[in-house]
Amino acid sequence: GSGRTTKCGSNDLLLDIPPNDPDGFSVRCCSETQFPGSQRRMKYGCNIWGGSRDENGECFGTGTEEDAELFCQGVGARVCTCNELVEQCAKGTGCGLNKEYVYCRV
Repeated sequence: GSGRTTKCGSNDLLLDIPPNDPDGFSVRCCSETQFPGSQRRMKYGCNIWGGSRDENGECFGTGTEEDAELFCQGVGARVCTCNELVEQCAKGTGCGLNKEYVYCRV
């Protein structure tokens, strides 16, 4: 589905106006089912699986919103919602993103 994407920091911080970064941002992927690159167990209090790597263990790096969508779709997941990130459902899933800005669905 298509939903407006915005950027938000993952440590309990939502930004209406994201920092202007020409390289784009990174991404955390979420899904209602376990996927390649997701954590081994669901985080307590969450009903989704979170992950940051593809099936080869590679990180997304940075890119456009479209690239981020494709990256997550590639592992059978989607871009996490901002709420899922605020609830830290994908925190600690690798790639050093806990304090970075990542794309999220509003």
